Amino acid sequence: MTPAPIGQLLDWRLRRWRGFADRATSRKFDAGASPRQRALALLWRFLSNPQRADLWRRQYFDVTGSDGHCYRLNAATRVYNIHDLAGGIRYCAGPAGVPMGDFLLAQKLWLEDDAPALLWVAHSAPADYARYWDRELLI
Repeated sequence: MTPAPIGQLLDWRLRRWRGFADRATSRKFDAGASPRQRALALLWRFLSNPQRADLWRRQYFDVTGSDGHCYRLNAATRVYNIHDLAGGIRYCAGPAGVPMGDFLLAQKLWLEDDAPALLWVAHSAPADYARYWDRELLI
């Protein structure tokens, strides 16, 4: 079963205006927005335009870590969603109990700031063996 596109996970405002998080309005963090919506809006603000396009179309985006490696963060799952493109290894690490937008933002910032520290605490598996388990339950 293929996961729902990231556009379906975003609230109606983000689907209607892709640049919603860039707008200088306070509506994106209003009291009526759910934690998931606010987390995705915050993630959207921290992504570059190419990363936004990849996230919107492909449900992943690439991050250059502090160690110079390129990592792909998959938004479809929380399990082994960090893929080291050069090494062919998938990693699993991130904060528990937070919305998916905050989860991806924490991984992105951690990789950009101190990738070796993230990889030190992460579970790892060869890319062939790491699968996406229970996608529907993890998003």
